[in-house]
Amino acid sequence: MFLELGTFGVFPMSTVRRSLTSMMLDPFPFKVEEFADWYRELGNLKIFWAKPLKELKILMGEDSHLIKVEWNVRRGVKRGIICIAKALDEALKEIKRFKGKGVSLIMLVPEDQAVEDVVKRIALARSILYFWDVNAKTLTPNMEVNVVALRDWNEGDEFKSVQRRSWGFYIPPVKGKHIVLLATFKGKVVGLTYLNLKTFNLDFGIHVVKEFWRRRIGTRLLSESFKLAREHGGRLVSVVRVLRSVRWTSSDRRALGFYRANMPKLRFSVMRLKL
Repeated sequence: MFLELGTFGVFPMSTVRRSLTSMMLDPFPFKVEEFADWYRELGNLKIFWAKPLKELKILMGEDSHLIKVEWNVRRGVKRGIICIAKALDEALKEIKRFKGKGVSLIMLVPEDQAVEDVVKRIALARSILYFWDVNAKTLTPNMEVNVVALRDWNEGDEFKSVQRRSWGFYIPPVKGKHIVLLATFKGKVVGLTYLNLKTFNLDFGIHVVKEFWRRRIGTRLLSESFKLAREHGGRLVSVVRVLRSVRWTSSDRRALGFYRANMPKLRFSVMRLKL
């Protein structure tokens, strides 16, 4: 049985009873109200499980929760169901009820529940979502790396060069939304990340120029993002990566290896299902 908390559209959250929105969306690390605000902003990443949001409805259960979403997409409105659960079996049981109803079926479960053989059989797309406490320890960062936090910038070739030499293409930051953490090493710009001030997500991930991998430059950027998030009142820093293949690629393994080595507090796996 699920408790329906109402519709979260583009209206202020004060329209929903605070006693309900203060409930935790376990195992997710947010209260209901926090999740709605976080997810709305995350939609600007335009990934398979988070797109610009028209409407969001939360149904809370004992072992799982259902998030009914309507996304604004190029050709109109697309509907989806996201099941957040502690166990893969529980998520599958709930999500199967929506099979054949013309909605995208998404599951979000702790990463240790995402059994590879099962995931490869049922998933059309995969993503990871990791969270760190802003007071967490990382691996030892490279303190020879200088990191500057940019709230304003004259966008030039430096940002483009880093991203293109890291993952092959470029997505620009947004002024007023992002703080750009820019890393230099021995006089060269070698890495960057964008800290979103609304979600404290590292939008589009951490990027380091290929020639400078394995020098703890990414770790330095991550540790600096924790400090910056603390200064702005954040308690968690997150990162999302959409995997290039359900069966992983070498670049996916490299990126996830880096994030995992830096000991995130919470690790989730997100899947769009074939059902």
